[in-house]
Amino acid sequence: MITFSKELLKKLRASLLIAFKLKNIQAYRLATALICYGEGRGINEIAILFGINCKTVVNWLLKFMPGGIDWVMGTLLLYAY
Repeated sequence: MITFSKELLKKLRASLLIAFKLKNIQAYRLATALICYGEGRGINEIAILFGINCKTVVNWLLKFMPGGIDWVMGTLLLYAY
C-alpha cells in the first residue's frame, strides 16, 4: 500500500477542482480515483466505483508514482478540450 501525504492529497483535491472547472471528465475521474486510494480505499473498490478494470487503477498508480502531481496536471491539460 502506497501512502499519500496530506500535502499531496491537498494538491490532488486542487487538481480535481481544476478538472471540474475545465469539464475534463477523464482528469476528474483520475484525480478522484487517486484521492480515494490516498484516503485508504482499495484498488478493487475503486475499480468497482468507477466501473473500470483493476488493471486500469494499477496503471494509473504506476504512472502517478514517478510523475506525481505533474503527471496529473499534464493529464488535465491533455484532455482539456
